Amino acid sequence: MRGIIRFFRLPNILAGVFICITLLSPKPIQSQSFTASAYGSDYYIYFRWTAAWNACIWFPYSQYHISLNATEVAFVNYAGIGQSMPANEGNAYYHEAGPGQSFGYDVSFRHYGGACDYGSTAYINGNTNSIRAPGALTATVDLFDGKVVLKWGASTTDVPADKYQYRIYRDSVLMATVASSELTWTDNSPSPGTTYKYEVVSYAAIWNNYSNRIAANGRAFGLNVRTESLASGVRIIWNQEQSDSLNFQKFTIERKDGNNAPEFLTSINSPTATSWTDPNTGGLPLPGYTYTYIVTPDNNSGTTYRSGSALGSRLPDGSLSGYVKAPFGGGVQGVLVTVTRLDTVLQGDSRWVYSDTTDANGYYQVPA
Repeated sequence: MRGIIRFFRLPNILAGVFICITLLSPKPIQSQSFTASAYGSDYYIYFRWTAAWNACIWFPYSQYHISLNATEVAFVNYAGIGQSMPANEGNAYYHEAGPGQSFGYDVSFRHYGGACDYGSTAYINGNTNSIRAPGALTATVDLFDGKVVLKWGASTTDVPADKYQYRIYRDSVLMATVASSELTWTDNSPSPGTTYKYEVVSYAAIWNNYSNRIAANGRAFGLNVRTESLASGVRIIWNQEQSDSLNFQKFTIERKDGNNAPEFLTSINSPTATSWTDPNTGGLPLPGYTYTYIVTPDNNSGTTYRSGSALGSRLPDGSLSGYVKAPFGGGVQGVLVTVTRLDTVLQGDSRWVYSDTTDANGYYQVPA
């Protein structure tokens, strides 16, 4: 319905002069609402509002103003002409709030037209989600003997690339911080054979905001060299690698006596070998004497691999023996005889306590 304009005839002294009175449109004034919401974003807060009817008749126009407070630059300065003010349901008006942030906003909305002026104010709240996590994480397991390689997918965050990074943790210890353009990282200091839990997070330093952590287990291959003491020598054992990238083709075995240089023992030309025995040859290895055995993988291309080592000794072949007898000369059975070494022998047997139990005749024999 159109607005009503009435004209009134004034007394003759003002003949020909008219006063025009502007009235509000008969259409009811609509209530209007404003919202601030991230709508799932981890960076933006968007401003939206419902449609309105400007009830002013002459030259109607409307203005909306939204800001953090009265002194700050407005995030919304909207002006519309006409009586029908459309709703804003898109993302044209927003605040770059940052991840994990919450703000309150002052809203002023007014409608004008001729001498007509009305409107109101409001206060609205909005908040963003924490920065989104990286994509799936993978970590190599036994693929390399000196490193673990991590790869992950890019975060789908709305945060600009120059405003966030990735942080890498190993067993909850921060290892590195890399740019958002980096989607891989190499751990060059793992202990071979040790399984670690790796985690990657998106990190926005400006807002000190972290995403959830994504995790994967990783491990560098370890030979896990160990030994078995035999009467005839020392058996050296190691793990077999399962990765084509390692490509072990042969193994070198060395024996180290104290601080002396390692002594070459043998080269095994078999990629599947997992043990070798250092035999008693010419009295070596000495019984009860501890050596360091070193296993080094190799291949025909000259690739350098990480060595593994372990202490090993041949079984001792000496003994302490005797009898435990009662005062009248009979043997006493079931007595535990313990021999404790009081000092150490360089590179010697790691055991300090030896024992045996007497037999029916009271006899014992303690290996030493």
